[in-house]
Amino acid sequence: MATELQLHEAQGIKRDKKALARVLKSYEMMPDFYGMKLVDKVKGTIQRAANWKGRYRHLNWSTHNYSTITRIMKSLGELGYEHLKTPFVEFVLTETLENGQLKNCLDSCVQYWLHTIKSSKDRKRLTKYFDSHYDAS
Repeated sequence: MATELQLHEAQGIKRDKKALARVLKSYEMMPDFYGMKLVDKVKGTIQRAANWKGRYRHLNWSTHNYSTITRIMKSLGELGYEHLKTPFVEFVLTETLENGQLKNCLDSCVQYWLHTIKSSKDRKRLTKYFDSHYDAS
């Protein structure tokens, strides 16, 4: 029942250094919950966390998390952290398509998360990556 983030609210958060720091801290916690780790805040680099196996298993079974991730991705872009979205999506695609993990996430990643990325260049690159690696059989 939460209301949508209003433009003036997003602008207020972006102007408040403490609020922005809390957004980043929250994002750092999110990948950890899913078995991932943000290793570079500037580049947005993600890697597996030590607890990845159990957390991946949970993420594959708990599809309700996928809409939460979509909202997180959208929020990051509105609050000045657009640069964190592409590495997250790329990591999930790699884990799925090359490492055989997070297979249940693939549809949400391609249909929703990828499309939250504002850069058409990055979206096209990741779509091409998906198309070149995806085997529907």
